[in-house]
Amino acid sequence: MQQEIQRAMEDQTRAMDQQRREMSAYFREMLASSRNAPIDEIDPREDSTNSNNEDT
Repeated sequence: MQQEIQRAMEDQTRAMDQQRREMSAYFREMLASSRNAPIDEIDPREDSTNSNNEDT
């Protein structure tokens, strides 16, 4: 019984370590992609709902 509990705890620890590695890689990827994203140059005084659309 004690060995089963120990084994289950080790499995959970391995799973958590794997998840931590995956999340770390995901965040590194997101950070890298955000560094390459274009910078929005929107005038803060401009109301985005009143854009100059010729359709309206």
